[in-house]
This record gives sequence, C-alpha cells and structure tokens, in this order.
Amino acid sequence: MSSAKPKFRPSATYQWLCPGSTNAIVGLPIGESSAVADRGSAIHGAVEVAMVLGIPRASAALPQAYADDGESVRIADEAHAEMLTLAAGVDTWASEVPLNIGAMIGAEFADNCVAGTADFVGYDEATRTLVVADIKTGTMFVPPTSLQLRLYAIGALGLHPAAETIVTVVVQPQCPDHTGSITHTHRFTRGQLRLEAAAFGEKIREAEEPNPIRTPGTHCHFCPALSICRPSAEYHLGAVTAAVNQNLGPNDLTDAELAEIVIKSGEVQALIQAVRQHATDRMIAGHSINRLKLVRGRGSRSWRDEDAALADLIAAGADPEIIAPRKLASPARAEAAGFKAITKSHVVASKGALKAAWVEAPGKAEKPPVAAIKDAFDGIETE
Repeated sequence: MSSAKPKFRPSATYQWLCPGSTNAIVGLPIGESSAVADRGSAIHGAVEVAMVLGIPRASAALPQAYADDGESVRIADEAHAEMLTLAAGVDTWASEVPLNIGAMIGAEFADNCVAGTADFVGYDEATRTLVVADIKTGTMFVPPTSLQLRLYAIGALGLHPAAETIVTVVVQPQCPDHTGSITHTHRFTRGQLRLEAAAFGEKIREAEEPNPIRTPGTHCHFCPALSICRPSAEYHLGAVTAAVNQNLGPNDLTDAELAEIVIKSGEVQALIQAVRQHATDRMIAGHSINRLKLVRGRGSRSWRDEDAALADLIAAGADPEIIAPRKLASPARAEAAGFKAITKSHVVASKGALKAAWVEAPGKAEKPPVAAIKDAFDGIETE
C-alpha cells in the first residue's frame, strides 16, 4: 500500500465529511496548542495516572499549574469518578489505549492510516459487552454517537472481536444532561459497527481520488484550510452576499433566507476571521495584496497600579460612586470624566496587533516588520 495514503484522525470531523479537505490541509499547521487544550491534556493525564496507580483523587496528579484551579480540580475528580464506575462494571479494562482503526476498516488500510487513542476500553466476558469511553473537558456537548466515538468503537473491536454489544460513553463534567448526569452512553451492535466501518472505508477511498470533491458544511469551522477554501467561502457566504448585493435588510428577507443565514452565521464569522488572519499573515510575511494594507488595531490600555490610580483620581475630586467600582474604573472612563493628566501618568499604553484592512479604512498603514519578513523566509532554499 502506498505511503502517500492520508492519515485520517478520528477527532477531525471535517476529514470524513469533506474528502477534499485531506488534500487542502497538506502543509498546514494542525492542532496548535491553546490554554484550553493544555488544560484538557493535563486533566486527561491526571485521570490516567489516577486510574493506573490507584490514586483516590485524580486532582492529586494534576500539574501544579492546575492544582490550585478549582474548576480543573472539579473536572478531573468528576471524570475520574465516572471512569472508576465504568471500570467496576467490566472484567478487564485499560486506559489510554492505542487503536489501529484502519485495520478494522479494511485490510488495505492496515498500515495505520487511521489511528487513535481511547481514554478507556473495558470488556465484560459474560455479556460480551465492550465499553469505549472518552473524556471531554470542554463546554460543547459531544454525543456518544459522534464520529470520533464510532471510530474508537470500531478500533476497539479489533482488541475484543467476540463483543456483541458495544457501548460508547462520553464523560463530560461541563455538560450534564437534564437529569444531572455527566455520562452519556449509546449502544451499538457489532453488525452496526461493521456497516459503519465499510462507510468509513468509502470515505477514505474518495479522499484518495486525484481530485477529491470538497463538501462544505458546518464542519468547515474546524478545518485548517477554512481561510483558503473557495467552495467553503461560496457555500457559507452565498446567502449573505446575495442579501448584501440586493441591499436587503433583515425585514426584507424571507423566512427561508433568514433561516439560511442564521444557520450559517457561526461558520460565516469563523470564515471571515480565518480569512482576515490569513491575509494578515501573508502581508506580514512580505506579500502585497491589492486593495489591502496593514494597519494597527486600537491598542488596549490598563493601569500600572490600579489602587494608586484610584487614590489619585479620588484625591483630585473624582466621584467615588462612579470611579471606585472596579469594573467602571477604566482609563477611558476616567479620561472621559476629565482626568486626562492623571490617567496619562498611570496608564500603560499598548499597541494593537497588525491586521489587514481595506485601503479606504482609517488608520496609519504599517510596513511589514523586518523581523517578521525574515522569519517567514528563513529556511527557504534558493537556487
């Protein structure tokens, strides 16, 4: 089998729902870390350590950076408690289990072109029940029938081929259901998952065609190629552009048009933000884009020492009833109240980030920073 086959990820929904995304994301950064992702990884690691070592509370295994964060402690301990309940209901179990999902989808994919790691895999011999669980630390509800959980279940069947019933479980401390439960489950039969595996195999084959079709949808929101995908732009901006071109306001739209725009609004905003950032990155790297220029956004300002600033403002006659409440005591508010000199002496001014803007937009144009241009071209081989 060719080594050029794509590496599909169970967590990347866009790869399965849009075959063309596999080619589109080649060379693009995927899965960049964030503070939210780092916290999720820390919680997952703590639960795994607690499960393997038998530690009573997962929060005891949290890194120091999260050990004092009450929310992280709660999520870790609640997820750990649910995992212990799952473990008590099966004969054997393991945590952080690598799965060769490709081998279960089909022999031609056995070189691990689809792989993943399940947070928990358990098996009960008497009932031939396979349990596959995943911890989610975010606030967005993830159903136990999600594409990721179905793929994990297919991979876990390779470890327990005699299983007749497969239970997928999502543990979400941030998303309790109407009963207050943070554990959401679904049952599949082995036959259902085999049909699912066949369908996933077809998706991989579609992606390996010379010119795989791009299928835009709500899944575009997570695709790294969002900002450079014309089909996605046409799909998401179509209804909005039509309304703008016809000078239509909300009152002029039909119910169908209103629904279409509202349904796509989140993806439209994500697309616009991604395109703005992509254009900005290109211009900082030294590219010239006709009708666009680099400008600096308005920088935020904050107090060097808020207590000292408030004391000086009150001493100068500022009304404590207006200035003293911390959420109202901003530099802009103090300045607007006539205390410009005091504000200026106490404030830390910051420059806004560079961003691509229309040439007629107000603001001083900025030349691309020399350091940024140098970084963008470092490592590029020249003849």
